[in-house]
Amino acid sequence: MLNLSVHPKIWSLLGDDPTMSDLIQFRVPRSVKNSLATSSPRMPADHNAVDSTLGYNFQTLWALVVLLQADDDESVTLELTDDVTLHHSPLDPEAPDQTRYQVAHSINPSLPELTLKSTKLWKTLRIWASEYDSKQLYFLITCAPVSTDFSCLVPDGDRSDLQKALEEEAEQVIEENEQEIHAHKERIAGCRAFFDLTPGGRSELLARMYLCAKSPNIKEINDILDGELRNIARPEKRRLMINRLREYWMNRACQSLTGEAPKYITKVEIQRYLEDLAITIAGSGLPDDYGMIQPPADEQVPDMMRRQIEIVNGGNSRINRAKIVRWKSRNQRQRWLADDVSIASRLDALDQQLIDAWNYRHGPMCDDTRTSSDKEKQQHGCKLLDWSHNDAPQQPVTIGREPVPAFVTQGTYQDLANECLVGWHPDFKAILSTKGDTDCDE
Repeated sequence: MLNLSVHPKIWSLLGDDPTMSDLIQFRVPRSVKNSLATSSPRMPADHNAVDSTLGYNFQTLWALVVLLQADDDESVTLELTDDVTLHHSPLDPEAPDQTRYQVAHSINPSLPELTLKSTKLWKTLRIWASEYDSKQLYFLITCAPVSTDFSCLVPDGDRSDLQKALEEEAEQVIEENEQEIHAHKERIAGCRAFFDLTPGGRSELLARMYLCAKSPNIKEINDILDGELRNIARPEKRRLMINRLREYWMNRACQSLTGEAPKYITKVEIQRYLEDLAITIAGSGLPDDYGMIQPPADEQVPDMMRRQIEIVNGGNSRINRAKIVRWKSRNQRQRWLADDVSIASRLDALDQQLIDAWNYRHGPMCDDTRTSSDKEKQQHGCKLLDWSHNDAPQQPVTIGREPVPAFVTQGTYQDLANECLVGWHPDFKAILSTKGDTDCDE
């Protein structure tokens, strides 16, 4: 029997010295009341779709919980070898190579009991039996209650009676399938995979298999994350940290699945993010929530911002660049305001600092190009436009003790240009006012 004491973190959500009752009734730090507002739907909900969506979200957040409890040199993956997989350090000879998690989620308060005949059990056994590796651990996480047949699936539990019961069930299913008494479409593959193992192989698989029942569901995940972050920040700060951590994690997981980022998400990566987040939440800076997010495909280009770029012959690439940073900046500023409305005055001060920095360049440019041709004025204006994107963020303004993200400087300049508070062409107000743009009247 594997000695799980070398990896106590596996049981950290279950409390100290897990007994059968600890394992079968999954512990959470404290109960969470359902505070979700209810309303009368206009049309019947597709409960299967809702359950599936919540299940995928919970599976992703479960990976976050696993990684937060992992050792410094460990990592997690999603949908690689299992729903969630914890990859252990290759330098620890006593550690398994992987701990694999099958996650069965539901918010239904009255779930049927998991028994020897349950489809989920045999679907899970189909995967694990066909891919069994003696250097892996296997966890089935379910929100459902379970039959006492599974009370042995704890550290040092005697699995012999369970193995016999599973063999008898699998034998009956296979026999009824072959005799065409019952197809058992949902269970037959799992039963055959289990029987394809030798009796010794079945014993070894069960010895490395653990069951966590009545586990938390997605409504309780914030409470679990709060427990993980308890020593990092005060309660009111933790709420902000949890919201941002969840947003970051869901986006990072998506990038992992699409191949836009490495599939293996390391503990060091999440530690680095939490370090930065703790600094900003503590008040010495502001969080970057939109730096890695792109605007929706149908995001429109504001008319005035576009014209400001066109009159310096900036081209479509600069227009698209401006659209992206403006979207990021506006959303980031709105997010900061949502967290702390008192920051409005600091954002106004930021705007004025940017206007001042622009004016120190635009004014001399106007003087230097007073007798220049329009083409020369366009060239100078395009250089000023590029300065707002490339050079201005290199001399960042600050809110608190930290500089704002570069995209906030870049995007705020585009927003100011859209309001005609700044411009790129030396004569932008005169040109745009003659075209009926009253916002740019001199």
